[in-house]
Amino acid sequence: MRKKKKTPKRRTDVPFRQLQIEYVPISALKEWKKNPRRNDDAAERLAGLMEQHGFIVPVIATRDGTIRAGHTRYKSAKLKGMKKVPVIYVDFDSEEDAELFSISDNRSHEWSEWDQDMLRTVFGELLEAHPDKAPRMAGLTHIEIEGLRISDSAPDTLQEAIKEFEREVSDAGLEDEWVWVMVPDADTVALLAKRFGNPKAKGAAKRELSWERVRKLLLSAKRKKST
Repeated sequence: MRKKKKTPKRRTDVPFRQLQIEYVPISALKEWKKNPRRNDDAAERLAGLMEQHGFIVPVIATRDGTIRAGHTRYKSAKLKGMKKVPVIYVDFDSEEDAELFSISDNRSHEWSEWDQDMLRTVFGELLEAHPDKAPRMAGLTHIEIEGLRISDSAPDTLQEAIKEFEREVSDAGLEDEWVWVMVPDADTVALLAKRFGNPKAKGAAKRELSWERVRKLLLSAKRKKST
C-alpha cells in the first residue's frame, strides 16, 4: 500500500516582529532628515481630524527616536500641543532597511483607489444622518463633498461644465445666489486651481479659494458681457 505524501506546510516569508505600543514624550522623537514627503499642509488638515478622533495610529520609530512612519501624525500632534504620542519602536537590521521601509510605507498608500460609487453611497448615508458631524469627522472639504454628489452624466470638460452651470443658474433664477460649481474630475479641479487659484494659499485653503474665485468669475457681469 502506497503511503500518502504529506502535504507540505505553507511557508511564510513574513518576518515576525513582536510589537508593543509605548507612550513617548513627543520631544523624544525626531523627523527623518531625508524624508522625501512634503506634508506640512496635510498635517494641518490631519490636526483637525485629531480633534475628532484623537491620536489612534501609532508612530513607527527606531530606538534613536527617528520617525520611520507617521511624520504627518507627529507634526499634527505638535500643532495640537500634545505632550505624548503612541509609538511602536522597530529594530531594523540596518539604517538602509529602515529608510527603505519608510519609502515603501508611503508608497503603499498610493496603490489603492477609491470606489467612488461605494464612497458616494456610504458617505451619503452618513451625511444624511449627521449633516454637521460627517464632513468634520471624515475630513472632506465642501468641494470634495460636492464632487461626490456629481452624477455619471456630469460634463466631461470645463467648457461643458460652465455651460451647464450657467443654464441651471439662469433657469433657477439664482444669478445672485452663492452657488457652487460642480465638475466631474480631479483634472478639471486642477485646471481651475491653476487658472484662478491663489498661489500663496496652501493645501485645502488653496482649493477653497480657487473655487470661490471661479464662482465669482462665472457670476460676474464682466464675464457675461464678454461671452
